[in-house]
Amino acid sequence: MHEVKIIKTGMIRSEDDITELGFLDWKRTIRGPGHDMRNIHRWLRGNMKYTLLRTQMQKFPQRDDFPEWRIHSGSQGNARA
Repeated sequence: MHEVKIIKTGMIRSEDDITELGFLDWKRTIRGPGHDMRNIHRWLRGNMKYTLLRTQMQKFPQRDDFPEWRIHSGSQGNARA
């Protein structure tokens, strides 16, 4: 069995929570980062729970059920840990 460590859990309560999680690509904003952050925060605040995990992605088995995906769990060497 592989080890999964829970780093942090919480609820989105502020714009800082969104920034800290780092799941958005701010280079691809529609109306600019500030405007987009306010809108995203309005949608997620109090509605989105999160869990940050640390695990070894390369320990997961190869999968061939999505052949059009060149990278998938277990096949990428540079996954963010």
